[in-house]
Amino acid sequence: MTKTPLYPDTPIPLLAYVALGANLGDRAASLRDAISRLSAVPGIEVTKVSSLLENPAVGGPADSPPFVNAVAEVRTTLDPQALLEALLQVERDMGRERREKWGPRVIDLDLILYGDRIIDTSALKVPHPLMHHRDFVLKPLAEIAPGAVHPVLKSTIAELAERMTRGAGGSPVLPPPAGDDAKPQLFLRPATNADGPAVRDLVFGVLREYGLKPDPCSTDLDLFDLEGSYAMKGGRFDVLVNAEGHVLGSVGLMPTGGGSCELRKMYLHRSARGHGWGRRMLDHAIFEARRMGFTRMTLETASVLKEAVAMYEKYGFRKYTPEHTVDRCDAAYELFL
Repeated sequence: MTKTPLYPDTPIPLLAYVALGANLGDRAASLRDAISRLSAVPGIEVTKVSSLLENPAVGGPADSPPFVNAVAEVRTTLDPQALLEALLQVERDMGRERREKWGPRVIDLDLILYGDRIIDTSALKVPHPLMHHRDFVLKPLAEIAPGAVHPVLKSTIAELAERMTRGAGGSPVLPPPAGDDAKPQLFLRPATNADGPAVRDLVFGVLREYGLKPDPCSTDLDLFDLEGSYAMKGGRFDVLVNAEGHVLGSVGLMPTGGGSCELRKMYLHRSARGHGWGRRMLDHAIFEARRMGFTRMTLETASVLKEAVAMYEKYGFRKYTPEHTVDRCDAAYELFL
């Protein structure tokens, strides 16, 4: 027998998580002010707040001052759109002006999780499509909600934070073979738009090395907005860096629909070739594609890249005929995952 609730019109509160950031004025005071304002909104109860962490600005102008970031847990009866509007109103009340994408700001409030809901509208995307690529979100979120589960990736926040830590430093994601002490240690980490110039130098340099023409207005336009072209569309873009942070490799996974993703911009600087890094990058890409739920991987390449073509075929990629290919590519391959 189904019980009828005593108050059927009363919304049931759920937990949501809000990322906060500021890099203008008294940053810590701005975060505390924003939390206080959120607490005063009917239907919102702030139940936990992480430590305040200082982080370099990501993706904005090179001279942007560092941010202070935090994450707040809220218990709310507001629906997602109403909660988003409440966050935007707090930003407006505190003087936030949206003049420049990723530019300096007095306050920034992002809804990153809303229960276990997956929301994809023009106005709101939850989980936040970049949260699992951002240490300044994962670290404070793991502090207050390590067991919360990302509803798309099906991993806990603690697991995602630990993967980010491995990729940003510490032990290399792509270790050299045992006993090869002379090989430099390289690290694979998620790219941000701040990596764009270095990635473009790498990719365009390799293309010219093989007599291929860069196409910044079409085929290579994705390199001018790495986050928007990949992570924000449900994919990822990673860079291979050395201990000094120089970009020596790149590899991207771009969703193409129907459970497929395209392997894009997988290139290595000449100084990193011949040591097995290409195979390790491809291993990583295939692993991540499977983890993200893709069932098919495609790629387009030029036959002049003989070493890369041989590697793809060794991994089981088979030629297929797509509807169209880009001008500089004369071969297409697919791999069912």
